Amino acid sequence: MKHLDGPSEPEIELLIEHVSSNRAVFWNPQPLWKELLQSCFADQEILENELGHMIEKYKEKFTQNIRQYLKHGMKMPHEQDRRKEEIYIYDVVEGWFLEEIVARWIDCQLRRHFPEVKFNVEFSGKDKGRQFVFVKERGDETSTDPDLTITFPQGKFYLELQTSRQGRRDLYDIKESKRNRLAKKEGVLLFALLPSEATFFLIPSEHLPKLKVRVNNAWGGKLTAYVTAEQIEKYGWGYYNFSEGFPPSLVEKLRFYVDPQ
Repeated sequence: MKHLDGPSEPEIELLIEHVSSNRAVFWNPQPLWKELLQSCFADQEILENELGHMIEKYKEKFTQNIRQYLKHGMKMPHEQDRRKEEIYIYDVVEGWFLEEIVARWIDCQLRRHFPEVKFNVEFSGKDKGRQFVFVKERGDETSTDPDLTITFPQGKFYLELQTSRQGRRDLYDIKESKRNRLAKKEGVLLFALLPSEATFFLIPSEHLPKLKVRVNNAWGGKLTAYVTAEQIEKYGWGYYNFSEGFPPSLVEKLRFYVDPQ
């Protein structure tokens, strides 16, 4: 779909309406976002203002990318899976929004647990600049770098964020290549059940290589490593509430990067 003279506003609105009918769009009133950031702000008005700015920033990015798609088209055979272009664009931008809101939550929790320690939380994947890619010819152009890097005095800690829009299920998937890169970096997988509920589970680095792999037809036949609900319960990986902060297992893991002694 290309409009060399530029798309009309009704065309843009039509695609946005289509996305809104298929997704619980992040810009609709969502108490979960406040729940995640409640510990970051003592003042409720400041919290609402910051959250409002964040939502508007990513809604505008979504609209801009829809406009670019209508004008120039898109060629992403290895990324879209079976999603329509506008749905794929939304899913990418929503992922950026969720990364930022979880990164803010992580930053607040780190300040709470390690108030005297200097650290830096930053986005570290290929899309850290939040520039949407409209043409990607090969599957190996996709970044497998972990989403977040936390730099401590004693080294770097890596964290991959995945989400489950449908909430709790029997199986949770992550691309095998992402799993492999994360395991190599001894990072942690944080799987959030946003926006269905404000909970998450954690897969420690030592368990990542043990996850089984399958051909995921819903993901266009990609190889994915998967986690089962039984494993989560058996190993005590979750589910944790964002409102309760870091679980003790994560605090202990992070403590090594703060003070290995």
